[in-house]
Amino acid sequence: MTTSRSLAFIAFFMPSLCACTVMALKQDVEKHEVLVADKENELKKEEAQQTRLREESIQLKKDLATKQVSLDDLKSRLEQLQRANASTAENTKEQRERKDRLRVKLKTHEKELVKVEQSNMTETQKQEKLESMKKDITKTLDILLHS
Repeated sequence: MTTSRSLAFIAFFMPSLCACTVMALKQDVEKHEVLVADKENELKKEEAQQTRLREESIQLKKDLATKQVSLDDLKSRLEQLQRANASTAENTKEQRERKDRLRVKLKTHEKELVKVEQSNMTETQKQEKLESMKKDITKTLDILLHS
């Protein structure tokens, strides 16, 4: 008799236990779906930011190649690139290293511009130095665009 009661008890509560397990699994799946959606949104933002940085770099490269860029304009463009680089994500080791390399290169170019600005060079000498720097910055942008 106790065996039949035990079997009846188990038969009665077994579906409830299964239902609880299924609900717990469903909640777990829903949590993971939310996490995946958040990561996908984060990835989309990062990709958009990378695209914007790439477009700014391409535009600067075109400007450097096609027109006479003043010292102030060049400084302004470098500052824009520095801000864009600073705001990029660094989720992986490679992203951090790339960001750091670019930050160092942009800072070096900025220091060179300040030296030219504060130098006693003639305007012709300054313009020649700016042309040389434009080529160096273009190389940096090529590296940025192809990495």
